[in-house]
Amino acid sequence: TSKTFQMLMAIPDRIIEQLPSKSYCFREVMAFFKAFPLSPSTQPTGWDFMVTKQPYIDALPPSEIECEKVMNRPFNYQKKLVIRSIMEDKLSLDLVQPDLRDDEDVVMAALSRNASDFVFASERLQNTKHVLLRAVSMDGSLLRHAGDQYKDDEDIVRAAVSNNALSLQFASNRLKGVKEIVQLAVSRNGIAIRFASKELLGDPEVVEAAATQSVNSLFYASRELMDDRAFVLRLVAKNGHALCYVSHKLRDDEEVVFTAASQAAWTFNYGSNRLRDDKRFVLALVAKNGLTLEFASERLRKDREVVLTALRQNGLSLEFADRQFQKDMELVLIAVVQNGLALEFAHKQLQRDEVVVLKAVSQNGEALMYASRELQNVKAIVLAAVRQNGLALEFASKELQDDEDVVLAAIEQDRSALAYASSRLQNDTNMVRAARDQN
Repeated sequence: TSKTFQMLMAIPDRIIEQLPSKSYCFREVMAFFKAFPLSPSTQPTGWDFMVTKQPYIDALPPSEIECEKVMNRPFNYQKKLVIRSIMEDKLSLDLVQPDLRDDEDVVMAALSRNASDFVFASERLQNTKHVLLRAVSMDGSLLRHAGDQYKDDEDIVRAAVSNNALSLQFASNRLKGVKEIVQLAVSRNGIAIRFASKELLGDPEVVEAAATQSVNSLFYASRELMDDRAFVLRLVAKNGHALCYVSHKLRDDEEVVFTAASQAAWTFNYGSNRLRDDKRFVLALVAKNGLTLEFASERLRKDREVVLTALRQNGLSLEFADRQFQKDMELVLIAVVQNGLALEFAHKQLQRDEVVVLKAVSQNGEALMYASRELQNVKAIVLAAVRQNGLALEFASKELQDDEDVVLAAIEQDRSALAYASSRLQNDTNMVRAARDQN
């Protein structure tokens, strides 16, 4: 064995340096060195001899590097090999020996692959500004590991919140009160305002910037600001959901509530009880957004004039009308003419009425799904439905899905309706040709 090893070592370097291009040959040489140590008392193993010579380290093909090998000596003390292993995702900084965790090149290489490795860097490098700046630029939450002097450094904190707005929580109290930095954070994540100073929670510009990004950030705004009528009007004009967070006094303000509920019907639920039971106000509101009928008082949902106004604006508001109106043919006709899908909320008796159903499917073919089974088998009604929306064929009876006139009308409106035809017609040459010819 000793003679063989010495013979291998005698091979000129210019030949050995070409071995890496022959990966199999190189593996064989390495396997030999690992398998046959020399005299342990006088010489290192062949493996140790190879890995302590930098030319051989540099020549190791990436596929030959294994994490468990690099973790141990002598590999772990070879800076170039450690960096290469890190860059190839075969080694993380926590497995590197302590001396190299204090090497800036090694740490920077680790950060470029995984910023969270910053926590394994030496204390000296964790408190080196440009290293910390690189880390928080990639993962703002790492600001929590910074020293107090860097949590009060504007460059560091600005880089951190640019990457992760919520890292503002780790900034110093002084910087949490710097308007420019807080605005930078809330422009990326409005909820970051929860970490701003008390003074900035009452700043209209900061709060509005946060609300633009996330309306739920208004939960943290000062109560004084949310009681400012001019400011609140500006907010609800942009996003009606802001009404959820305004003061009780402004929830009783007609202009504020009207502006909000006109955009988002459900926010009317946050209006005062007085406004929800004010017929004049509710009439004006349902004329703008019929779905706000859902949050009107029970008394007004039983008021024919209010319900009629709501149905004319949005037929789907029939869902929120009193049951007596869901049985009223006149009101149901108004609803389905405005939106055929309102048929879903009509009384079952009217879902069996040919006049009502024909009006509904003519407005929206998909309303056929809410018609009674008997009417889903009436050819005139199904034809009206598929001419409006070919895909309504899905809700026709089995018999009419096998009717050539009905299927052809559906295909002419939407060729993908063929998927709902009977198996016989799906394999009919004329039907397939008709579907293919549709643009």
